[in-house]
Amino acid sequence: MEAASTRTKVFVVPVTAISSRSDGTTVVTVLRNSTAREPVEVKVGATGGGYVQVSPEGGTLRAGTV
Repeated sequence: MEAASTRTKVFVVPVTAISSRSDGTTVVTVLRNSTAREPVEVKVGATGGGYVQVSPEGGTLRAGTV
């Protein structure tokens, strides 16, 4: 069973990586180096199989940093 699909490649993270702030924004925390962590605001999209599509609203996302 396919839960969600897209026509192009997208950035996905585990659902557990998503946090909601009190102001209503959605963020993921990324590693900038071995000790620095930074929240990046994201827009969420399709979900499936325990993962959610995210697009950065400010900041950058790279594979292996979330």
